Amino acid sequence: MEPLKTELLVLGAGPGGYTAAFYAADKGKRVVLVDQDKRLGGVCLNRGCIPSKALLHATQVLRQAKAAKAHGLSFGAPQVNLDKLRAWKESVIDKLTQGLGTLAQKRSVTVLCGRGYFEDSHTLRVETEEGQKFVAYERAIIAVGSKPALPSAFDLGNKRIMTSTEALDIPDVPEKLLIVGGGYIGMELGTVYATLGSNVVLVEALGSILLGADSDLARPVMRYAESAFGEVRLNTKVLRMATSGKQRRRFIGAFILRLADGIRLLRVRGGAIRLNRCGRGAPHPTARGSAPRPGRPSIGPRGPARPHAYRRPPSDNG
Repeated sequence: MEPLKTELLVLGAGPGGYTAAFYAADKGKRVVLVDQDKRLGGVCLNRGCIPSKALLHATQVLRQAKAAKAHGLSFGAPQVNLDKLRAWKESVIDKLTQGLGTLAQKRSVTVLCGRGYFEDSHTLRVETEEGQKFVAYERAIIAVGSKPALPSAFDLGNKRIMTSTEALDIPDVPEKLLIVGGGYIGMELGTVYATLGSNVVLVEALGSILLGADSDLARPVMRYAESAFGEVRLNTKVLRMATSGKQRRRFIGAFILRLADGIRLLRVRGGAIRLNRCGRGAPHPTARGSAPRPGRPSIGPRGPARPHAYRRPPSDNG
């Protein structure tokens, strides 16, 4: 099979990948953009920032309607249709991803949808729905993004334990929801579910939420959480998570927490979202199909590369 030849290969069509691809195309380079998703935009657009902000906007309307009573404007109790809410969220994503597709087309950027594997320093194999395709490139940019972080101790094979990806799909609104991690993803999802009716319990290992954010910005978020969530537990670590039984087809989770003043057992009926402080793990090329297959590292002038190393493919220029 004759490979598709290009000057620049970009693996990953998120904000980093498509921006690099478009910029290179504007400079006159032949560019191939590869992503395993059918929709461009990567994690941010499809399973992160955009759907999260869309849900925040929708639930803000509910909060504004409730607050309007102080202005003499009263409304009936809201009726939330989760199917329509999900469909509207997806329509927002579709509109933006279609825009990216148009931008790629206007710049003559070739887009391949499939999982990529480096065969050597200048060849990428792409597993598409139509079969294998090969790309011969001069330079490559790896921009594969991140994936949700779920420690093995919390991975019980229980659908009620969600990462941010599943939580953004809003499968239902649990009666009580435990969120582990007070980063921006945990706070955003906690706000969405609390507004929709869940009794949210947030636990954070540190003494404050939104690590790294200015304290002037974190304070109003904390004030809102204290009023809208069922509980906010700081200086609290989850030591162990276990499923203790079922009731009405809903799992009852038992979580052993280490608090500042001792150890407590917390039971949550409904669901749990496990997030680290940022909510996602570090970029891992192998996980997104951008590294050589195990046992087949790429070979360059400096010798074999480690199969799971996060690095650019070696080139003749080192």
